[in-house]
This record gives sequence, structure tokens and C-alpha cells, in this order.
Amino acid sequence: INEFIKNKNAIFYTATKVGQNRNLELFAKQVISVLDPDFESASFPSTEDIFNFITKKLPDKKIVLVIDELPYWAEKDDSLLSIYKNILIQNGKIKIFLSFYVVLH
Repeated sequence: INEFIKNKNAIFYTATKVGQNRNLELFAKQVISVLDPDFESASFPSTEDIFNFITKKLPDKKIVLVIDELPYWAEKDDSLLSIYKNILIQNGKIKIFLSFYVVLH
């Protein structure tokens, strides 16, 4: 994934087992650090608000968004996957790569 996003306009976030609100906060910080570091004190009440921020900051550009270890965030946020699905359908500016591991028994 890192090789693919090299030299691309990209945001890379690795989710952790810190819960829904903390993942939202850390994800927002990563987005802001890439798109508008002067806006560092901003906070977003929802994942949708962060994606609205991304699309407003990139009116004529595309971006690759990578969320690694997605299950850690999704297990604490039941709506997360449907939010991403809606964003993928509605927004041609953001390409999302969701990274997760599947364990087969």
C-alpha cells in the first residue's frame, strides 16, 4: 500500500482498538495534517463531516485515502462501513482503500 501511494496525493490512517471517538479524532488529525495543517485545532463530530472537509479542500483534485486495520474501528462503530459505502458511491474524488485481514479457520 505504501508503495502504491508513494508520490500520490494520499492520506494514510491506521485504525486502532481505541474506540469509535478516539479513532475519529486521530483520523481527523491525520486528514488535517495532510490537507490543512493550519487547521490543526479543528474537530469533527462525525465521519461524514470529515469527508465533507476533504471534498471541500480538494475541489479539483483527487486523493487516495487508506484506512489500515479497519476492523479495529468498525467493531466499535456499527455505521462506519455504510458511511464508507455511501462515500464511495457519491464521491468520485476520493478513492478509498480499506485494509483488513481475514482469518480462515
